[in-house]
Amino acid sequence: MAKGADTRRRILDSARDLFHARSYHDVGVQQICLQAGVQKGSFYYFFASKQGLALEVLDGMWLEEERQVLAVAYAAGLAPLARIARHAELRHDVSAAERAAGGRVLGCPFSSLVGEVTGEGDALREGLAGMLARIHGRIDAALRDAVAAGDVRACDTPAAADMLLAQLEGASVLAVARNDPAPYLALAAAAPLVAQAYASR
Repeated sequence: MAKGADTRRRILDSARDLFHARSYHDVGVQQICLQAGVQKGSFYYFFASKQGLALEVLDGMWLEEERQVLAVAYAAGLAPLARIARHAELRHDVSAAERAAGGRVLGCPFSSLVGEVTGEGDALREGLAGMLARIHGRIDAALRDAVAAGDVRACDTPAAADMLLAQLEGASVLAVARNDPAPYLALAAAAPLVAQAYASR
C-alpha cells in the first residue's frame, strides 16, 4: 500500500475505533491523530473536517455490517422469519466478540451515533438515517416474503419492520447497559412470534 493510502487508512481505522468505543463528541482530531500516529497536517490533507471523516467512517462501518451480519442473515436460503432471528443472533456474536476483545459490548454502531449528531448538520444525520433505512428494508423484505409464503398474515410490513428494528436497537441499548449481549438472543427467539403477533392484530 502506498504511504499516503496507508496514512489515510490509519486515520479512518483510528476514528472508527474511537467513535465506536467512546463517542463522536468525546473524540477530537488530536486524539485521532495520536492513535493513528500521524500529524494534524496529514489529517487535514485527507479530510476537510471531523464531520467529513465521520461520513467516510460510517461508510466503512456499513460495509463491515453488511459483510458480517446482513449478507449472512438475509441470505436467500433461510426461511423469511429465520432471517430476522439470524440477524439478532449475528449481532449477538459481534457483540460477544467485542466484549471478549475489549471487555465491553459496544452495540450497534449506527444507533449509538444517532443521538450525538443532532446539531452537527444534516449530512451525518441523513447518513445514519439512510443506513438504518437499509436495515429496515432488509427486515421489511423478509416480512413480505413471510406473507407470500403464508408464514404470517398479510399486514403493514413497513410498520412491522419499524417495530422489529426498534426492538433490535433496544436490544443493543440493553446489551451495552448490561455489558452482556444476551438481549440479542432473547430477540432472536422472539422475533418470529413478534412478527406473527403483529400480523394477527
